[in-house]
Amino acid sequence: MNLAHILTLMNALLGVISIILSFKGYLVVAVFSIYFGMVFDFFDGKVARMQHTTSQLGKCLDSIADCITFGIAPIVFVCFSIHSAMHWFIMISLVGYPLCACFRLIRYCIEEKDAENESFQGLPVPVSAGCIISFILIFFNLKMDIPVVLIGFIIIVCSILMLSNIPYKHVSTILNGRLLTYKYLIVLFVIIVAVIRNHFFVLFVGFSTYLLWGPVSQVFFKTGTNNRSRSKIIIPFKK
Repeated sequence: MNLAHILTLMNALLGVISIILSFKGYLVVAVFSIYFGMVFDFFDGKVARMQHTTSQLGKCLDSIADCITFGIAPIVFVCFSIHSAMHWFIMISLVGYPLCACFRLIRYCIEEKDAENESFQGLPVPVSAGCIISFILIFFNLKMDIPVVLIGFIIIVCSILMLSNIPYKHVSTILNGRLLTYKYLIVLFVIIVAVIRNHFFVLFVGFSTYLLWGPVSQVFFKTGTNNRSRSKIIIPFKK
């Protein structure tokens, strides 16, 4: 076990803590656990590359940790956040999201090209989780009822994009790929201030912008490392 593995296990631990906190009713703290899990998820791969300790074990361990923290924990949080009767629409989305997240992470684990190229294939699971929980926290902050159908729609959109072949650039590629540059520091500062000041709308806009940039760039700019004119939706288990 190396430092990168420890960071990955911390991510998984925070996911488990988030699930427990949601069951106990500490919903805001549960969300913060997911956010902190994103920090560990962001740095574990970079530490592995810096120390030249990348391995298939680390990659699969990272997928399992992400499944817990960003695939299961957000859905548990959503279930305990909605106090009104659940619409059939959101019931479908709540069941489908963790399955789509699991498939997306397994695909990442077995396909080396996601790690080698400058982009992910399909929407990264942490971004999906970020969009969902940040949207709900906006209504927590405003002390308003959560629009059940709308959150169900957001979950379904995230699920579809996770299964897609749409290329999403690595954040490190967008920020020139170097740690501790001024761009990294600015982004980190904005995120910390937004969380401390409860400006969850800023986080939702950030996650949503990244989410939308993939399909928008495919339609209008024809970008992507896969050199496809159109992106296709992967049908699970189809040979």
